[in-house]
Parts: sequence; C-alpha cells; structure tokens
Amino acid sequence: GVGGAAAALAALSLAEGRVAGRLAPPSVLVTVEPEDTGGGGGFGPGHPLLVDRPPPPENTGGGTGYDPCSAVALLRGSTALQLIALAVCCYYLAIWGFIAHGMLYARRRFGFGETETAALLALFGTVSLFSQTAGMRLLRFFSIAEAAQTRVAFAVGAVGMMLAGGSAEGWVLFVAQALISLSITGFAALSSLASQVVPASAVGEAQGIVTSVKAPSFPSRCA
Repeated sequence: GVGGAAAALAALSLAEGRVAGRLAPPSVLVTVEPEDTGGGGGFGPGHPLLVDRPPPPENTGGGTGYDPCSAVALLRGSTALQLIALAVCCYYLAIWGFIAHGMLYARRRFGFGETETAALLALFGTVSLFSQTAGMRLLRFFSIAEAAQTRVAFAVGAVGMMLAGGSAEGWVLFVAQALISLSITGFAALSSLASQVVPASAVGEAQGIVTSVKAPSFPSRCA
C-alpha cells in the first residue's frame, strides 16, 4: 500500500544518505579552551565544539557574475552532491506522499473523522517543530556529526513509514506520525553536508540544488 511504497523510498534515501556521508569529508572537532573570567558556568575546559567548515574567503570585489549553468555543472562534477540531492528528493517524495495519502488511508481504513485527522496533522507539526529546534540543539551539544544525524533521522523515518503501512489499529498511526516527524532533522543535516562537499565559493549553488530537488515531491502533496 501507500505505507509500503513510502517506506521503500525512505529506505532508498537512507542508503543514499549513508553513501554520501562516507564520501563527504568528516566534520572537524576542535577543542576550545574558554577564558576563565571568574564568573563560572560554561561548558568547562576542553569541551569539543563541532565546526562544519572553515569560513569562506573574503570577497575581493573581482566577481565574474552569476552563471545560471554553474549549478548544473557543479552537480555533474560532484558524485557526493548527486547522492545528497537524490536522497533529499526520495525523502521528500516519501514523506509528503505519506502526509497527503496517509490521511485518506486513515479515514478509509480506520474510520478517522475530522478530529482524528486534525490531531494527526497537529502532531506532525508539533513534533517537527521540536525536532528542528530543541532536537538540533541537542545533536550539536553532543557533537553528533551530520552524516550520523542523517543516518539516524532517515532510519527513524523509514521505521515510522513501515509501521504505518503495517498498522492494524488506528492508534499506531500516531506513533508512526511522531517518528516520521522526527526524521525532518535529516534534511538539515544533508544541507550541511552539501556545503562541505563543494568549494566554499560554490556553497550557494549547492544549497540551491538541495532545495530545488524537493520540488518533484510537490505533486504528491497535491494529490
């Protein structure tokens, strides 16, 4: 059914995310010794901080203008970026397909009414908000690299979709919805990886590619 197809797409995005994570250079862990101001607090000496990439070079004013074909050339020349873009496309095709058709599935299979359907959507929004705010802060606090974040997030999403596809009772859909909502953090991690696999001067094009490949999933939201 819909849940099984969505789970297959999420599993594909998980596999592509793992490959891209191996191709991408690892995040840099540096040890920062904070100054002792006598006020206490802080993380303490030697706390590792996650640094995504060194700062880009300064603009000397000698730019050559924007080439609309540069993003295509950048994508063709980077295998890691291609895998990241494919993972993002598969993930959003799966997740929006589930959101769009999962509500219809819940109504027909379990007799969900307006109240239950609204509760499912509210749960998705609430857990997604939490995962992208407090959840991301916790991941950075524990210095979990982006590749690991992607693997965990997409694995959680795939489990949620398979759980929804094989659910025998309506309440299981709420558990599945919560797991799927937590997987949203995988996109933020992939966006960060996309910035690390290209030169500093091409970060803008890489982010544009990662964002634009979400567009093919739009019809699944309108179905």
